[in-house]
Amino acid sequence: MKLKHQLVLGAIALMAAITLVAFPLQGVFAAKPSSSPRTTALAAHDLWRKLWEDHITWTRVVIMSVLDALPGNATYQARLIENYEDMEDALAPYYGEDAEVLGDLIQDHLLIAVEILNAAKINDTAALDDAKARWYANGHDIAVKMSEMNPQFWPLSMGDPMWTEHLDATFDEAVHHLTGDFAAEVNDYDQIVDLAMDMADFMSNGVMLQFRDSFSGLRCVLGQNGRSDEDDDGDDDDQGEDNDEQSAAQPALVSFHAQGSPLVGARTFQFVLGQSGPVSLAIYDLSGRQVASVFQGSLEAGSHAMTWNGRVADGSNGAAGIYFARITAGSESQSVKLVEIKPLN
Repeated sequence: MKLKHQLVLGAIALMAAITLVAFPLQGVFAAKPSSSPRTTALAAHDLWRKLWEDHITWTRVVIMSVLDALPGNATYQARLIENYEDMEDALAPYYGEDAEVLGDLIQDHLLIAVEILNAAKINDTAALDDAKARWYANGHDIAVKMSEMNPQFWPLSMGDPMWTEHLDATFDEAVHHLTGDFAAEVNDYDQIVDLAMDMADFMSNGVMLQFRDSFSGLRCVLGQNGRSDEDDDGDDDDQGEDNDEQSAAQPALVSFHAQGSPLVGARTFQFVLGQSGPVSLAIYDLSGRQVASVFQGSLEAGSHAMTWNGRVADGSNGAAGIYFARITAGSESQSVKLVEIKPLN
């Protein structure tokens, strides 16, 4: 009887152990969503702005900590590297394993940046040139992977130059800090902030437009580019029918981005049209006066690039100052600010 009693107690204990192990595991497997979660467009927009603010802020801190040999360097670098994991986590619900691949590429982007700083600090030209070449190749790889994941709203023709501009500005920031040209460094960082916000919106808008059914309140963030799944009164009546309509409809103007150095004056505008139709692209000064027309006519849906040579309507070089480029496609418009330091020669 004593042996039998011990066997019974042992069996009970074994069953309890199995229960404790099995149920948490069931919870883990059940926690993975079968489809992307539904969230607000505003939350997605703000999340990506926060992620890119972290990206450039901690990059700047690491630039100073490496080049100035600050005591917190290792801690700052560790925080910078966390950024790729945060971006990967934000993409995983929508892209699955592809998000991990892209995250690994962004991790390489951050690690190679540290290599560049270390080589620059000790004036190792060979190591610097090697790391810089790999850094730019990695930036291209990131843009390629993004275009594979979202070919319509993250096209390579836009993502590639955006990553190149980010690398250019960040490298200039590090060089100017190292050489003590702090005024130029401040200007570099101002440009980096603008580029980072463009990249954040490029990425968040792309996700929202590709996975419309996963977001509510698209119109709040994207304007007419995002057709809300809610009625004007905010009710979710006929939600399934509305979502079907959203998936079928494409915005006339998906994205708009300006490239080029303010020192040169020539600007290239990259944009993606979701629909074929009339398009106008013009340059305005601070008073709202149109000073140049870049394009007016009809274009097919897809990616496009156009260049403004810095000349105004009378053919003369535009003066240094602040301008705005405004594109209109159908009833939708977007603008970008242009800071021109000097006119074309």
